[in-house]
Amino acid sequence: MPEGPYGYRDGGFDVTVKKGDIVIDSGAWIGDFAALAACYGAETYAFEPVESSFKMLAKTTRLNGGAIHAVKRGLAAVNVSRLYFRLAAAAVKAP
Repeated sequence: MPEGPYGYRDGGFDVTVKKGDIVIDSGAWIGDFAALAACYGAETYAFEPVESSFKMLAKTTRLNGGAIHAVKRGLAAVNVSRLYFRLAAAAVKAP
């Protein structure tokens, strides 16, 4: 696999999830990547501050036998919410 949605390999350069890895999923949303990492055998921590998304993340955690450590917090130095819009290929911050 030279490149995929959740990994990259090129010669001796390998950025893929392996058994025993520690994975931090920041902004985990519903836990899709966290579930994949847990299935690969990684110790997985999923951070999601948004209540509605965290509820789905908690369900994903239960469906994966508790292999994901779900944390209802964001990973930032400040507590702030911003709305972003994706226009064409550029992200634009709303005022």
